[in-house]
Amino acid sequence: GPLDMRMHQQGHLTAETIINTYSVRQLVNIFQTYGDVQRARKLVTHIVQARKQRNLSTIADFKQAIAPCVPLHGDFKYYAKVFQSLRIAVNDEINALHHALQQIPHMLTPQGRFVAITYHAGEDRPIKNFIKTGNVAGKMIQDMYGNLLRPLQPLYRKILRPGSEVLMNNRARSAGLRVAVLA
Repeated sequence: GPLDMRMHQQGHLTAETIINTYSVRQLVNIFQTYGDVQRARKLVTHIVQARKQRNLSTIADFKQAIAPCVPLHGDFKYYAKVFQSLRIAVNDEINALHHALQQIPHMLTPQGRFVAITYHAGEDRPIKNFIKTGNVAGKMIQDMYGNLLRPLQPLYRKILRPGSEVLMNNRARSAGLRVAVLA
C-alpha cells in the first residue's frame, strides 16, 4: 500500500513526503520523540541510503529499506513504534494535543477533573508537564510571591497503569492514566 498515514485526507503531508524529504536530524527527532525508537540514528541512516536509490513510496519499499534495523525478536513492536512515529508526525498530533491542553482550564468548573489516558511517552510527556507545571514544556513559572502558576493539581503523584485488565485486553498494556483537578 501507499506510505500515507493521514487520518484526514485533506491534509497535505504524507509519510512518503517525510521519509523522502526530511533531513537526518528531523527524522531522528521524529523517531526518538514520537516512538522512543531504539537506535533511531541507525534507522535514519538506512532510510537515507535507500531513498538515494529510489523514492520510498510504498510500505513494502519502506520496510525493505529498514529491514537491517528490525530486531529478530520483537519485530512487531519495532514496526509499531516506527509507524506510530510517522502517524504522529503526519497528523501533527502532538501540536493538536498541546492546543487541546491549553483549553482544559477554561473548560472545567471549579474542582472539575481532568482525566487523560495515554499510550506512549510522546503523548504522556506533555500531559505530565502540563499537570505538573501548567505548560507543556514543563517549565516552572512562579508568580511574584513564589507560588507555582499551574491551573491543575495532580490527584496521583505517578501515572496509573492497568492491572489485571491486561489479561482480558492485551492492548491495554501500554495505557497510562493521569488525573488532575482544577485548583
